Amino acid sequence: MNNNNLFLGFLYFTFSFFMFIFSGILVLGLRLELINFSTNVFKIDFFNSLTTLHGLIMIFGFLIPSFNGLSYWVIPYLLFYKNLFFLKSGFYFFFFLLFSSIFIVFSFFLPFGNLTSGWTLYTPLSIQSNFNIDFIIFSIYFLSFSTIFNSLNISITILKFFKLSLLKMSIFLWSFLIASYLSLIVTPILIGLITMIIFDKYFNTSFFNPVFKGDVVMYQHIFWFFGHPEVYIIILPSFGIVSQIITVFSKKKIFSYSSMIYAMVSISIVSLIVWGHHMFVSGVPFLAQSFFMYCTMLISIPTGIKVFNWIFTIWRGFLYFETPFLFVLGFIFFFIIGGFSGLLLSSAPLDIFYHGTYFVVAHFHYIMVSSSIFSIYSCWYYWSPILFKVKFNNFRSKLHFWLTFFFLNFSFFPMHFLGFKGMPRRYCDYPICYNFYNKFITYNSFFLGFSQIYYFYFIFFPILCF
Repeated sequence: MNNNNLFLGFLYFTFSFFMFIFSGILVLGLRLELINFSTNVFKIDFFNSLTTLHGLIMIFGFLIPSFNGLSYWVIPYLLFYKNLFFLKSGFYFFFFLLFSSIFIVFSFFLPFGNLTSGWTLYTPLSIQSNFNIDFIIFSIYFLSFSTIFNSLNISITILKFFKLSLLKMSIFLWSFLIASYLSLIVTPILIGLITMIIFDKYFNTSFFNPVFKGDVVMYQHIFWFFGHPEVYIIILPSFGIVSQIITVFSKKKIFSYSSMIYAMVSISIVSLIVWGHHMFVSGVPFLAQSFFMYCTMLISIPTGIKVFNWIFTIWRGFLYFETPFLFVLGFIFFFIIGGFSGLLLSSAPLDIFYHGTYFVVAHFHYIMVSSSIFSIYSCWYYWSPILFKVKFNNFRSKLHFWLTFFFLNFSFFPMHFLGFKGMPRRYCDYPICYNFYNKFITYNSFFLGFSQIYYFYFIFFPILCF
């Protein structure tokens, strides 16, 4: 494999990790405000801007670029190619990603206020915002074009190699191929949506502006038609990573290869028709609520098949509990917990109670953050010795796993209890009855942040210098 391919993947991965650290600093500021019910560290608008930028950077600045970086590393290695196709263009689109991060960070330091509409950019708040929304929108433009190009690059490279024998591909390649197709379907929708925000803000159109009889609920429909498949665009590559590493460290073939492929294809298709479960409290008619509820429950069937196949592959295997395999086991643990909480949220009557509470925060942090982070770390620990010919310290890498595993659970699992008690998210003040859980979460969030700095200094930085 060409060193240019390794270098480009390393640029994506390093960039995503620095954005991960920056987003973590933002959320630690958020947790500092919530450490006590009477704490007033920041103004309310600044607190809301922390939640907005944390969500945007974690999704668009960390998760998507990190999987792009892994694809530039691993896919050519598996296909025996020197490069992915259009490698030079990949460097240009990396700078698109770099420009997008500059716009996001600049929006945080602008003198005329921060963006407080949340990472979903709901109207009419986003239309009424100052010039900071323009920086965010141009950032999303750059990142969307970069995502579309990388999806095209991945799909063309894989299909060029496997012209007639797709069922001979590894599950790793299948997962990236399906995720790239899903990305090509929904990312242009995001581009059109933010373009309509710009038109409403500066050209007095009436897409979503209620002043001109725009429909703000329609914004939610369009956004979540992009937003929910985006979850699977992020988690599908994790499925491929986990499936590959399980077979290596259990010394067994993946159980029921064909059902794994059909399950991933089914998940990607059904993900396009379940966006309405984000809108059970938005006045959606009962018949539509029932449709989205049952479709959301339906997606648990192929998801359960995948979990069953992973567990059955591990069962009675010759297991080697090295660091990559530990992170895979952690991924399965987080994914199961997030899946069970997702089943509760898929029920329309229950979601009316849980919607907008910390139960939702716990759910998507277990699915999108914890599961994705553990799959990324497992892939990094597995492939970095192969690709870069360096060995990491076994004790330090396992210590990194245990620190991350426990502090992630201590940080996110108590949020379920806050949700049970009815604490709403995005509030900077709360009654004293929520004080214990918030203080416990805040302390463990700081420990979690320190454990990632430990990883950077003792494991990632030595390879970076190499």
